[in-house]
Amino acid sequence: MRIRVPNLLAALALFPVLNLPVATAQAQGTAFTYQGRLNDGGLPASGSYDFRFRLASDPLANNYVGSAYLTNGIAVANGLFATTLDFGPGAFTGSNYWLEVDVRTNGATSYTALTPLQALTPTPYAIMANSASNLLGTLPAAQLGGALQNSSLPASPTFSGTVTANAFSGSGPGLTGLNPANLSAGTAAINITGNAATATTATSANAATTAGSATTAATANNFSGALAGDVTGTQAATMVSAVGGVTAANVAAGATAANASTSANTANTLVERDGSGSFSAGTITAGGFTGNGAGMTNVNAATLAGLGAGNFWQLGGNNVAPGQFIGSTNNQPVEIWAGGVRMLRLEPGIGGLNTPNVIGGSPANLVPGNVRGVTIGGGGTIGHSVVFPGVSLNNSATGDFDTVSGGVGNTAAAFHAFSIGEAATVSGGAFNAAEEEFATVGGGFQNTASGSGATVPGGGNNLASGNVSFAAGSYAQATNDNTFVWSDGSSGLFSSTTNDEFSIRAQNGVRIQSAKGIHLNAADEPIIVRDWDPFAANAPADKAGIGRWGLFMEPTLLTLGIPGDDVAPRYLQVAKYNTNGTPTMLMQVDQGGNVLIAGVLSQNSDRNVKKDFTPVDPQTVLAKVAALPMTEWVYKTATGARHLGPIAQDFHAAFGLNGNDDQHITTVDEGGVALAAIQGLDQKLETGRQNSDVRMRKLEAENADLKARLEKLEQLVTEKIGGAQ
Repeated sequence: MRIRVPNLLAALALFPVLNLPVATAQAQGTAFTYQGRLNDGGLPASGSYDFRFRLASDPLANNYVGSAYLTNGIAVANGLFATTLDFGPGAFTGSNYWLEVDVRTNGATSYTALTPLQALTPTPYAIMANSASNLLGTLPAAQLGGALQNSSLPASPTFSGTVTANAFSGSGPGLTGLNPANLSAGTAAINITGNAATATTATSANAATTAGSATTAATANNFSGALAGDVTGTQAATMVSAVGGVTAANVAAGATAANASTSANTANTLVERDGSGSFSAGTITAGGFTGNGAGMTNVNAATLAGLGAGNFWQLGGNNVAPGQFIGSTNNQPVEIWAGGVRMLRLEPGIGGLNTPNVIGGSPANLVPGNVRGVTIGGGGTIGHSVVFPGVSLNNSATGDFDTVSGGVGNTAAAFHAFSIGEAATVSGGAFNAAEEEFATVGGGFQNTASGSGATVPGGGNNLASGNVSFAAGSYAQATNDNTFVWSDGSSGLFSSTTNDEFSIRAQNGVRIQSAKGIHLNAADEPIIVRDWDPFAANAPADKAGIGRWGLFMEPTLLTLGIPGDDVAPRYLQVAKYNTNGTPTMLMQVDQGGNVLIAGVLSQNSDRNVKKDFTPVDPQTVLAKVAALPMTEWVYKTATGARHLGPIAQDFHAAFGLNGNDDQHITTVDEGGVALAAIQGLDQKLETGRQNSDVRMRKLEAENADLKARLEKLEQLVTEKIGGAQ
């Protein structure tokens, strides 16, 4: 697993997007270009930074090679930078190296080493090719020799001109450097450089050397004994036995053969030039042929290396038989070029196993030699980057079974302790990296999937570092395992906070269109909460740390919650909002359970919703009310406000209402008891009034009787007083 370095001063992290440039055809020095992407505090860095580069012979940097290379004051713009590295001659000798990158802010006292080390690609080792720089291009013909032999020749004369022949036979095992323009009936063949030969006409060859007369030796006098070497015999009988190592008989035969040479089609005869300076003989049989054959045209070989023309791929196509193919039979890659540039490279994989690497697109795209089953579909660029004009931006895949589909500056670099199972994928975009097994980046720019099985579908500046995490949008950071993070990028980074979390930041709200609402699982857990005034750590696991404002599913209860009075004051309110955004309270519940309403509280008292009607004796109710204890008191959860009324237990004992609940007095029961008591009081008053009326009428009758009796008494008195006068 790749180790990430999340902090350097203000959180500095380096993501390389280009390791090395592609070598050009001209002679090279030992310097090469390194490009990278630098983040500071999770955002693209800008400013001046110092970098230190070191070569190591192992991925854990146990052994460094050579000296460190320092580059100070490198300008970084929008996270991107480029610099030239030079480890000097003799550094790259074919061994596997890893590059360590250390970074610090310009002028700081210490570096931070970024891990893991980066495996260097083959390009730097092209420095060794300087030793062969004098062999670039076509080898001059003057450096090549050749001989056209005829079975009748005593030696092997070499023809350096043009040979025109109607036919050529023999296997030609010695033919080298042949550059035929036309093979098999004018059909051009595809050679390994990708160039098609063309048919032309053969021209002249240099004249064959003829045997001339031997130079006469000066007369030797006064010697004795037998002669040895080229001249044998004695002084009296001297004879030439060899000339230049060739016997006199063969010299004579050669002279005879040379004198008999002709330009006609004559068997067993030396061929000489005709009047036009060309050879017009028919069939030339030779055991060998050297030289590049640049001037040979109209070659119509029946076979080449024993194979017929049907066994070579032709520009006009082939009738392919089972088992035929284009490619190599040894453990070497095959490349397809177009326009002088490599377009596709097919590698057999590690040790020739059936795990091939397919590398398409720019020749800057690369795969280290120690991975297998890798695919780079295309993309990449050499010197045509929008960000760095003139600088190559390659796509690279450095882990087994990695995939980069296209784009530029993308890296699939799944590192794992085992040799199988990485399978990281980058589908496209720019400056994206899939750095762990099964990680995927779909596209976009500057996205990183560094967790196992992590996914970034696209967008920009997203990070999915948690295992099986998902980050999308802009600046989304899924840093915990099994998390989903989507960010609108409205205000910097937006990160997950814990494992198994679904996080969304949407500045203008979350919109869901559903015909059946939002369905939640059947569990006694929080439903919607606001992370304010949180539960303590000793709360149940499903509540610890989250806010107490929200909707909760408790066992048998759906609860709309507010914090307790430990963080007073808090209220639950129903309000109406004015157009200017201010609320007007309609109902309010405080932490003591007091309910305040701005309007009228109405209860359903429709006859149609009631049953089991039983008459009530108002006098009995009045008597119970008269006997009901009445006190003043204060709620324990209140702030000192006093209230007057009965106790629920006394009320329940007196009237037995509200089922078995003796802790609450419902307003309907309290109102009903009050109304019944009023009726009982009214009845009592009416009975008293009626009794008073009876007594009044009786008193009035008695008063009228007394009045009549008084009047009679007054009359008698008056009569007696008057009679006395």
